[in-house]
Amino acid sequence: MEFSPSSATSAKTPPVPELGLECGDHQEVSGCENPRDWPRARRFIFVVGACIAPFAMIYGNSIYVASIPGVIERFGVSTTLAISPISFYCLGQIIGPPIAASFSEFFGRKWIMRISIPMALLFTALGGAAKNFETLVIYRFLSSLAISPAGTVSVGIVNDLWDVALSKTGTLLALTVALMNLLPAAIGSSTGAALVTLTDDWRWTFWLNAILLGGIVLLTFPVPETYHLYLAKKHNKNKGASVSPINYKRTLRMAFTRPLYMLLIEPVVLPTSLACAILQAILFCWYIAYPVIFKRVYQFTEKEQGLAFLPILGGNILGVLVIGICDKLKYQKAREAAIKTDTKVEPELRLIAACIGSVTAPVSIFCNLLTLLQSGLHGLHDRKLHWIAPMLSGVLFGISHATVAMSYTVYKNDIYGAEYGASAFAGEVMLRYVLSAATPLFWVQAMERLRINWSTSLLGFISLTLVPVPWVLIQYGPYLRSKSKYIPVGLDPRR
Repeated sequence: MEFSPSSATSAKTPPVPELGLECGDHQEVSGCENPRDWPRARRFIFVVGACIAPFAMIYGNSIYVASIPGVIERFGVSTTLAISPISFYCLGQIIGPPIAASFSEFFGRKWIMRISIPMALLFTALGGAAKNFETLVIYRFLSSLAISPAGTVSVGIVNDLWDVALSKTGTLLALTVALMNLLPAAIGSSTGAALVTLTDDWRWTFWLNAILLGGIVLLTFPVPETYHLYLAKKHNKNKGASVSPINYKRTLRMAFTRPLYMLLIEPVVLPTSLACAILQAILFCWYIAYPVIFKRVYQFTEKEQGLAFLPILGGNILGVLVIGICDKLKYQKAREAAIKTDTKVEPELRLIAACIGSVTAPVSIFCNLLTLLQSGLHGLHDRKLHWIAPMLSGVLFGISHATVAMSYTVYKNDIYGAEYGASAFAGEVMLRYVLSAATPLFWVQAMERLRINWSTSLLGFISLTLVPVPWVLIQYGPYLRSKSKYIPVGLDPRR
């Protein structure tokens, strides 16, 4: 059966082309091999590795920041070149999501986890042992390319095991996966700086990441297959039922084109993905700017420069609390009412926290700018304000990063479900890392030419574009969703 986007809205039983199954097939086997029917404790054990995999994916990039001075000294490269492995790592994150999407259709999610993470472990160890800079860059890229499929399918595994829209546990776990994409940014920079100071060896940032990946291998290897459509195909084959063969060429093409198509065409995906991409790009700018600010203005050591990222981590945690409060006050009440009336919850109720985060983002950046101006930043010499002042702006940024990224992730998951949610998320990831790959390289030049005060002002003005996004979606979200071609029938409140 051929697939066209409009079939998701026009057909009563939308096709699942990758497996040659109709929704009727999905219903038929639901009582036999539905992972959501597994014992609760068993599902919790299996989901642990899925939650940690995206942590390792992001941690592998952020911990490298502490290696930059050592890489410059060891290989005799410029600052821009020493930063470039961050960009090459981001490139791997762009390619990984469509690989995960296509391979999960062929082989299920289990083998994605079993192959992806050990390969990332191998390439990380080889990168740590690199004898020249070119080898280091290559293995950084390969380790990212290897781990990104595992990080990408994590949301899908949670969807396999719980109904995220109606289950409190499912919602909590989806938020946990989203949080695991945020926390490593600050944790990696802080632990990396402390580790390099303790061991006096920048290679230990690679060894620590390899140890983390080894632990995840042990956690994920026992996990069975959870992808329901793959299990459905296997079940129907065992019953002797007729199942359409997989069109491998078409599935690969769709895996690479559908995320881009949804990113460009779906009215909800583009603005939410762009907002997340801008915030992540700003965070990558802080990777470069923080060492300059806290070393030149406040004479911080390398370890102290890494610890300067901890307020962002604290803000992330506060952002989770904000999301929890908003969820309890709004979404959970609507969820209980929907269960009683057998209706659907409006997904826009997930965006209350994003309204707060969209405002705190520019506030945090301009607060940072004001503290730097008060510290005589034109010459980066005179210290006038205590170092805690610019650090506190990191708390506000952490709140913004958490509330915006997590709210939009769960929002799109509620809209597109397990069938198309992975493609929507893949499109977001690709956009995030396209911006993040370019940001570190040009930000060094921006700071030199514009100076930090004007370059920080530029970030603040860019972040202002985030403010209207959640408010517009809350107001016009139902109308925008009505134009979607990818919302499964059972998940669309309009049907």
